[in-house]
Order: sequence, then C-alpha cells, then structure tokens
Amino acid sequence: SKATVSVLNWFETRNPETKPKTTTNHPTMITTDITLQGLESLQAQVEQLKGSQTEMYSGLNNAWLIFGAALVFLMQAGFALLEAGTVRASSVSNILFKNCMDGVISAIVFWYMGWAFYMGTDKDNSFIGSGSFFLDDMERGDFSGWLFQWAFAAAASTIVSGAVAERCRLGAFFVYAVYLTGFVYPVVAHWGWSNCGWASAFNDRSKCHRFGEIGVIDFAGSGIVHMTGGCAALAGAIALGPRRGVKSVTAEEKDAAKKAAVKNATVAAEATPEESGLERKKSVLVNPNPEVIADEEGAEKAVYDYRFKPGVSDGQFNPHNVPLQALGVFILWFGWYGFNSVSTLAITGGAGKVASKVSATTTIGAAAGGIGALLFNRVLVAFKKREKTWDIGSLMNGILGGLVSITAGCAVMEPYGALVTGVIGGMVYVGASAMLQGLEIDDPLDAFPVHGACGFWGLLAVGIFAQSKNVEAAYGVSSTTGFYDTAHGGNQFDVQLAFGVCVALWSGGMSYILFFVLDRLGWLRVPAEFEEVGVDISEGMGNAYSDHAGVGMVKYTPECDDEDAGNAPAQPAAAPVGPSEPIA
Repeated sequence: SKATVSVLNWFETRNPETKPKTTTNHPTMITTDITLQGLESLQAQVEQLKGSQTEMYSGLNNAWLIFGAALVFLMQAGFALLEAGTVRASSVSNILFKNCMDGVISAIVFWYMGWAFYMGTDKDNSFIGSGSFFLDDMERGDFSGWLFQWAFAAAASTIVSGAVAERCRLGAFFVYAVYLTGFVYPVVAHWGWSNCGWASAFNDRSKCHRFGEIGVIDFAGSGIVHMTGGCAALAGAIALGPRRGVKSVTAEEKDAAKKAAVKNATVAAEATPEESGLERKKSVLVNPNPEVIADEEGAEKAVYDYRFKPGVSDGQFNPHNVPLQALGVFILWFGWYGFNSVSTLAITGGAGKVASKVSATTTIGAAAGGIGALLFNRVLVAFKKREKTWDIGSLMNGILGGLVSITAGCAVMEPYGALVTGVIGGMVYVGASAMLQGLEIDDPLDAFPVHGACGFWGLLAVGIFAQSKNVEAAYGVSSTTGFYDTAHGGNQFDVQLAFGVCVALWSGGMSYILFFVLDRLGWLRVPAEFEEVGVDISEGMGNAYSDHAGVGMVKYTPECDDEDAGNAPAQPAAAPVGPSEPIA
C-alpha cells in the first residue's frame, strides 16, 4: 500500500545501513531484507511520536477549556451590569453584592459537593452522581473540566438573583445559592451531560439506562443551565410576590388620612396609662383608609403598595440606567462564545470545525433574537396602545433570548435553522414577559422569559431543525435528527420535549419548596419599611451612588427593641428613586 511504501522510504533515509537489497529474478517480485533491529527501532520511534502527540493534544484541550471557563466566568460581569442597570437606584449595591457572592458560594459548593452530584464516579445511577466529593478522585488533567463546569453552575445561580432582586433577604439568598449550585443544578447536569445520566448523549448504556436513541441533544445548556436557572427564578418571584412602590392617592384620600392622623393623636393623648400597648394601638387605629398615611400633624407621607395594585405606577419600576444594561448585554454576548463554542470540550481533531460552526450559529441566533423581539414587541404595542415605538429593552432581552434559544442546537443546526430559532426565541421572550405581567408576577430582570421560556424553546428547536450530518459531527451518531430533516426521519422531538418538562418540574418544584419554607420561617422577604427605604440602605451596604438623592452613604440601623414597635428606621426614610430622576 501507499502507506507501507511511505514508511519504508522514511525508514531508508533514517537507516541507510539497512537499505533493502533487491533481486530481479522475476519482473514482478521484490524481496526485502530488513533487520529485526531496524524494525524495533522504527516501532520505538513511532510510539514516541504517538506519546508526544497525545500529550500535545491533551495540553491544547486543557488550554481550550480554561479559556472557555474564563469567557463564561466573564459573563458574571455581564450579569452584574445588566442587573445593576435594571433595578432601581436604591438596590444597586445589594444586587452587585449578590452577584459577587454567586461566584464565591458556587466555587466552594461546587468543589465539595456539586461536582460529585454532577459527574460522580463509575458507580453512579441514572439520577444523581455519588462520588468525588472535594475532588478527591480527580485526575490531574480533569481540573480544567471542573473549572469549566463550575462557571456554568455559577451562571445558573446568577439567573435567579435577578428575579428576586430588591426584596429578598441576604440570608435567603445564601441558602438558595448553596441549594441551587450544590444540588438542584448538578442533578440536572448529571441527567443530560454525565456518562451515566438517564438522558445523556454520553451515556453508552453499558452501565446505566438511557432515554431515547441518543438521549437529549442540549449541546451547551438551553435546558440544563438556562431552564434550570429560569424555572428556579420563576419559583422565587412567585414566592416573594411583587415589589413595593409609591402609590398615587386622590385628594379625598389625603384629606381623610390627615383627619384620621389628627384624631389618632388626640385619642392617644387621652389614653389612660393603664392601657397596654396593644390596647392603645387598637384604640387609635381609626383611619378609614389605612393605606393612606399621614403623620400626627397631618403632613403627608409617601404611600406605598405592591406593584400591579391600583394607583401604583409601573413606570417607577423601569430600569434606572440603560447604559449599564447595554454594556452588560454586550459582555454576555461576548462570553457566550465561550459558553457555546468551547462546549466541544476539545479543539483538536474535528472538534475545531464543530466549534467554528457553533460560533457562526451563535452569532446568527443572537442577532435574529434581537430582531424578532424588537419587531414583535412593536406590533404588540401598536395593537394594545395604538402607537408605534422602538423599545431598547426588548432588543436587549431579545438578543439574550436568541442566545439562550440557540444554545441547545448550536452544533447540530444549519445557519438558516439558527436564524429561525433566534427569531422565534425573541418572540417567545416577548410573549412570556407579557404573560407574567398579566399574571401579576414581578420578575425584574425577565429571568424566566429569557432563560426559562427561551430555554424550553431551544430544546424543542433541536427536535425540529437538527441535521443528521451535524449530529454525526458533534455526537458521532447520524440516525437521530429533527423533524425538518425528513429524509433521515425525525425522531428526536419527543426526547427534547420530555427532558424539558422534567427540568421544569424538578428545578421549579424543588426551588419553590425551598422558597416556601423560607417564607414560612419569615426569612425570605425584607420587611416592607426596609423595601421602601431601599435594600442598599436597609441591609447596611450604603447607596451605590454616594451623592444620589441626598442620602450619601449613610447607613440604616433598624430598631428592634419592642416587638410591637417593629423595625422602624433610625432616620427619615428617603423615597425610592424613580427612573426619571437624574443621577447627580
């Protein structure tokens, strides 16, 4: 063969003393005389070359994973900027603190238990991993894999922080960050990405049962990462309830409140010393409309109520800093190339070609998502309010929705499939956001519409647009394709649908149980007066903008001496800053 001739030619140049001797007794016969010592030398050199090549490939792949982990971790900066710009100015320090703590908590928790429940050992079952706690069984070359997967776990936890912003206690945040990164997310990752998960395409069925022919195709985590975080975010938003804001009251309500306050002061002054504190309170609470408040002199005070209530303007909950939002979206888009492209887990061999295609489909999906959300929102606004407007918020979240949507199928779709997936993903975001508004569920960052709803659509899109040649390149299997590739049979959609439902039930259900317990214990939501002051001040962090609204960096110290008195502010509470007020 040509390969044999090439090897012999190379061997002659390296070992001239063993050059084959030929005779021409027959025109078609060539005899060779190669010494045994020469063959052994050749074999040793070939093995040495193979060892060097293996070591080089291992080094390149480890460097590729470390590079990807750095890009994915950079997305934490994108999340921080996006969330800081979206919340009200009185909650910026708090949300940034939570974003920093996401990285801190997830790193420690994923080290001592998250990785064990995710990847585990060869003795695992199909539901959860059970080994390698504290990375005690980790091979030296596997630490890059742990680093890459930790960045994904941190991203899933950060998604939740946006949905519970402005009203969640820090203690509750610490609890759910440990719970999500140490248990909820690793279980889902084990299902879909481990070597033994019931839906994993990497499960060879020799040890564990696998659902479907190949399992779920979720290349970079539309379901495993984004749906897990998005459904947990929805559970948190429901359990916490809407944020509080300033309520507009009528002149009649204000007048009634002033009269009631004066009467309350008179009754309190005439109360006998023998009356208990509780009885005194009962005797003076004669305000016919307790939602409208005035002080003892009848001076008006700010009135607060929950979002979606009558008189509470929705405009005061608008993002306070659009530039921060936009910068955060661009950083997230940039980091998404690590999220998707580096999910090949290697750069050598054919993996480099797959990564290049993933980069292209990711770009197209993001752009298409922005266009789809922007246009669909314009149509909805024109239909509802009879006006045509361009909304930058829909554009930015549409880009993120397109990225989430393409994440599952970025390696198995053609560019036109990525385009359609992104456009529909942007529309799914707008529709899901409107649905939450109609249900009066307050999700400040639209975490569920972007990550939960678009993540579910991303899973389904694989079952529609996956192509057999791309599945073979990415997974080594060519018989499983989406509906659109009818020439090869569409048999993947049911697997994608079933996995998405399981992720939603697991992540949403388990998260709601935790939030419900925390709420019952009184550990979930900050008191109403804390929220009205702003969690930056009430949680003792100081306002993010030192000269904003005249509050400086003054700390807030609650007084809790008397249970009946409650937690009253130690100083006059500054009203939350509305979106229209300029930053000094």
